[in-house]
Amino acid sequence: MTETRVVSEEWKEAIRNAGLSEADIVTVEVDGQHFGNAQAVFRLGSVLLKLERDRGQDFVSLAFESMPDIFYPIEDVEVAMRWIEPGEVYTRKSPEELTVVLGRLAEGLADLIELVAGQGEGFARARIERATLQRQQAWMDRLTR
Repeated sequence: MTETRVVSEEWKEAIRNAGLSEADIVTVEVDGQHFGNAQAVFRLGSVLLKLERDRGQDFVSLAFESMPDIFYPIEDVEVAMRWIEPGEVYTRKSPEELTVVLGRLAEGLADLIELVAGQGEGFARARIERATLQRQQAWMDRLTR
């Protein structure tokens, strides 16, 4: 079995176990030479889910179908959607377990899709970008203390 297939099957199983069974694979890339780094993009309705493995840690980000090249870190989406409090992000020392993040996404995905459909993608993007700026400012404040 190729590394690409192993990674995509592992992530597909994690996504299914989180309750996101409608996810379709868009792309999968594996860099077998560098720590098993990999990236896969899945379609969840009008939302794109990107999973990245970098040196053994998994990271999650989301994009909207109309602008598939602009991915937002899941933490910024979660803060913008009020799935988690900003302080939970600012105090983390390492990424959360993939199963935890995907579980929260599964619980809130319908709300995100509804926000985009109702208020518009621009509104959703502005909310997420505001959360991004808050996270960046919190990190800068932490560094200058």
